[in-house]
Amino acid sequence: MISAFLPFRKSVVFKITFVIVLLVISFTMINAYLINRQFQQVSLGKKKDQVSLARITSTNLSDMAYDADFSRMMDVLNNLKEEGGEHKLVYGVVMDNKGYAYAHTNDRSLGTYLKDSHTGNLLKNLDRLEGEKIFIQEFKNEPEKAPIREIAVPVSMGGHIYIHILRLGFSMKAIEDLKRQIWAQTISIGLISGFLILLLYGFLRKSVLQPITELTRNAKDIQEDRTDTISPIESGDEIEALSKAFGSMLEDLKQKQRLLLQSHKELAETRLLSAVGEGAFSIAHQLGNLLNPVETWVKNIEIHKDAKENFGKIYRQLGLAKEYILRAKNIDPGTPRFEPYSIAHLLDLSLERNPPPPGVKVFFKKDSPVKEVKVDPSLIEEVFSNIIVNAYQAMGEVKGGEAKGSLSIELREENGHILISFTDEGPGIKAPLGTKTPIESIYDLFRTTKKDGTGFGLFRAHRVIKAHHGSIYAENRPSQGATFTIKLPIG
Repeated sequence: MISAFLPFRKSVVFKITFVIVLLVISFTMINAYLINRQFQQVSLGKKKDQVSLARITSTNLSDMAYDADFSRMMDVLNNLKEEGGEHKLVYGVVMDNKGYAYAHTNDRSLGTYLKDSHTGNLLKNLDRLEGEKIFIQEFKNEPEKAPIREIAVPVSMGGHIYIHILRLGFSMKAIEDLKRQIWAQTISIGLISGFLILLLYGFLRKSVLQPITELTRNAKDIQEDRTDTISPIESGDEIEALSKAFGSMLEDLKQKQRLLLQSHKELAETRLLSAVGEGAFSIAHQLGNLLNPVETWVKNIEIHKDAKENFGKIYRQLGLAKEYILRAKNIDPGTPRFEPYSIAHLLDLSLERNPPPPGVKVFFKKDSPVKEVKVDPSLIEEVFSNIIVNAYQAMGEVKGGEAKGSLSIELREENGHILISFTDEGPGIKAPLGTKTPIESIYDLFRTTKKDGTGFGLFRAHRVIKAHHGSIYAENRPSQGATFTIKLPIG
């Protein structure tokens, strides 16, 4: 039975019912405590009244004891027994300290030595009686088994002298009956409360727990995409309203899901168009980088400077442009083709393919030796060429298109990485970046500060370096130039 009840221990109804049970138990215990305290106060009050009655009676008997007027003592005890009132007197006795009864409400015990156990107990405690002037004992009377409270006080014959003892036996049946009645009422209230709690639990389970369980099942079905199994809840209360709101929310969610799928589709199309545009700009940009030096070499031929050598360079550069056009047919360059390569050689190759314009000097500083790094040489050479050409163009902006200044390139190893720095003497990066700031802000697609720029070069460079698990940083020096640093891992 307990195991069948355990599944409900986590339900809301169980918790509510459990709280109600605790409240009822607490109320019952507090009520029982207060009733018991009140009963004890009533019992203590009756006890005090009985003690007062015994002391007053003892005082009234003192003159009779002095005169040995035992008949009048008998009259006093019998009157007390007959009147009783709220202090029901079962018996009254006047005896000496040997147990001899001079007066007794029971004629058969009059003039005899009392041999019952209660008399014997009193005689054993005479010292206590003398000291405290009172002795109280409670017991059940034979044969009725009725509860008795006996109060014994000395009968003074002047000062502290006494030879007689007054014993009054009061019935406690009324108090015991009241106590049983109170506890019977308390138990009845507890049983009725328990029955009402069971009814309440049954009602809450049917009207609250079952709808909530159904609502929870609907939520799980939605989570598992089983919306066809969802059933409406008809409870006629707030749970039904919650179920309807739940259904409306589900419809809104389906609608938003359809809109989201449509948005994803449109976004995918936009990204495809962007990729196509990116590929087109990549081709245009790289071809521009490849053909830029051709103009310089043609001018050198026009002024009769080593025509054969310049023609060789032109043919070689045009061959590279043709090779790039064939390779650029695939918009997505794919995963880099890594192979061990000398970064210094790639820098030399980039400088050879992109010679500096008149008025610009190039300084190349490198550690010796520098380890080879696994890279895609064509992609890394493309990045180097892009940064070198950008430096030339930046220094050409200083004096109306006439490039002057120097480009310093530094190659070094540091903490398991290869660092390549390009420092020009141009106007600096127009967008302020701060010291050692990642160039993400100037590396967005189509972002450019050049009059005829495409906004693709730095974007492409960033993607290539990232594909090589490296990073690129810019240090801006407004009106003094800029430094781009590429960091590639070794190994």
